[in-house]
Amino acid sequence: MAFIADDLGAWLVGLLADAGRKKLTVLVLGSDQDRALRQAAAAAIQATAEDLSPSDTEQAGQLALIISQLFSEPLPDAPPDGSETLLERLQASVAKQLTVLDDANLTGTGQSTADVLGVSSAVLADRLTGHLVQEILLRGSDGGPLTPLADQLNHDLTHLQGARIEGSLARLAQQIGDAARLENTPTTAAPTALTVVGIIAVQEKISALALTSLGGRPVAVAGCEDATVRICDLTTGQLAGRPIVSQSGPIWALAVEERNDQPIAAIGGEDGSIRILDLDNQILLNSLLTGHAAAINSVALGFSSGNLIAISASDDYTLRTWDLRSSQQIAVFEGHTDWVNGVAIGALEGRSIAISGSSDETVRVWDLENGSPVKVLTGHTGSVSSIAFGVLEGSPIAISGSADETVRVWDLESGRLNFTFTGHVGRVRTVALGVLDGRPIAISGGDDRTVRVWDLKDNAALGPPLIEHSAAVRTLASEVQGGHWFITSGSDDGTVRVWAAERDQVEWLSDAPADEDLLGRQPLAYALAARLQRFYEDEPGTSFLVHIDGPWGTGKSTLLLLLRAELEREPKWLTVNFNAWRQSRVGAPWWALLAALRHDIGLSYRLPARAWLRLVESWARFRRSGAPR
Repeated sequence: MAFIADDLGAWLVGLLADAGRKKLTVLVLGSDQDRALRQAAAAAIQATAEDLSPSDTEQAGQLALIISQLFSEPLPDAPPDGSETLLERLQASVAKQLTVLDDANLTGTGQSTADVLGVSSAVLADRLTGHLVQEILLRGSDGGPLTPLADQLNHDLTHLQGARIEGSLARLAQQIGDAARLENTPTTAAPTALTVVGIIAVQEKISALALTSLGGRPVAVAGCEDATVRICDLTTGQLAGRPIVSQSGPIWALAVEERNDQPIAAIGGEDGSIRILDLDNQILLNSLLTGHAAAINSVALGFSSGNLIAISASDDYTLRTWDLRSSQQIAVFEGHTDWVNGVAIGALEGRSIAISGSSDETVRVWDLENGSPVKVLTGHTGSVSSIAFGVLEGSPIAISGSADETVRVWDLESGRLNFTFTGHVGRVRTVALGVLDGRPIAISGGDDRTVRVWDLKDNAALGPPLIEHSAAVRTLASEVQGGHWFITSGSDDGTVRVWAAERDQVEWLSDAPADEDLLGRQPLAYALAARLQRFYEDEPGTSFLVHIDGPWGTGKSTLLLLLRAELEREPKWLTVNFNAWRQSRVGAPWWALLAALRHDIGLSYRLPARAWLRLVESWARFRRSGAPR
């Protein structure tokens, strides 16, 4: 990568000199600063290429070479006007240098280089600038030759955040003023569209989602193609705990419910079995439900005759019900003539029902007690991918999504088709029901990477398609948790996105840790993690203390959250979340800390090791109680 460092490194030295930043550092060719900048540039290019081509080393190398060549001939740039910061100058200059990627006339093929690479110049510029700044901050954090430059960039990041906060307050003041002027004006409130309020990076393809609450906090439980379950904290926007391996193959189905006041998840997938996960303790229970002869595509949990049951839909053309108390199969539902892709539990005319959708293009309604068929709903012209049940104006309805690119609304009492929503381009993979501004809505996602919202009162699309995911939207979950209606989507792009109504989004200033790195603390977290890693390797078996000091609002808690995320990339680290302020009333201050350590360390072990730990603790207590005084 040495030749890459020369092009971008030399360009970077020239940019800083032209920007009048020589007062920060003496940028002399061959100096320590020059060499450090070139090393930072090389690392930034490599990190950017790996970000955009994570699974293809050869393609990443080619992308790195292209990025380098784009900086071999600096484009003419306007002289600095004195008002822009160094960070702004760097961002603008990198973006301008990469604009040639979008020029289709340069290739002679009708396609731009960006089209061929599959990434726009704007995205590439954003990633490259971010990695450049991160590398400079990291290398300047230990008093090296880049320290003055790192200090300036850190100052610029803080200044940028201050400008964002001022803008938020100005927008809020404008909204208050508008509301006061319109207070006496009669209006008819129309439902607003959804907007993304949180993005949780799972980094694996997400095929199933469900919502529940753990410890009073709303969470999304995600089933992934790598056979793991991930817990996503919707309050912090972070993954909670470690991946839980639950299947021997990809997970296609997941549902949550409470059993004896404890939340559990039923998980099904490619191996044709259902496993039960204790969500509080994040451990798999001994229950293993087997009987299907092929992959399980969908699972739902509900109550029948007072007992908690599961129903599963499979590629073996059947649905099966399971008693979760005895782990025994109850009934087999037969009637579909192709893969059964979706299932939901509901109620019709005083009895519990199941609704299923199949590749045979039908939606079927079943008596949940005995598996007898109730209705067959026809109209789709493609495989039915997903099913949801709800009640609209007192009448039970089903929503179905299909490969025929439609979302259909069915009246379950009459068996008639109420309405067909069109707009998706490609297969509709997932549907859900929710409420927005007091109005019932259907939500759908599909291969066209969009989430779409449909007004069930007006039978119309609510706002434009929401194009936030970069790959197919595979799963949706919508539910009330903690008094708030949460809508989440999971995608092949490896992210869970949290949605809310646009008018609900006011950027409040809070003393809670930020969900986003608004103060630019990620580079410091990265540097701290690297230092701790080196300390661990150089002096194994020793203890150490990191003290973080700063006034209120400087991002100390956010820094710790970011540091935790960095450390948890390595399996050897276990981070324990301990809030000393909340535990300040505990009699002995160290007792609550030890209890938190014991709890999290115990959860990190598998069940046999956990039992052994308890045995050792019991023996230690016994010896202490019987020891001479």
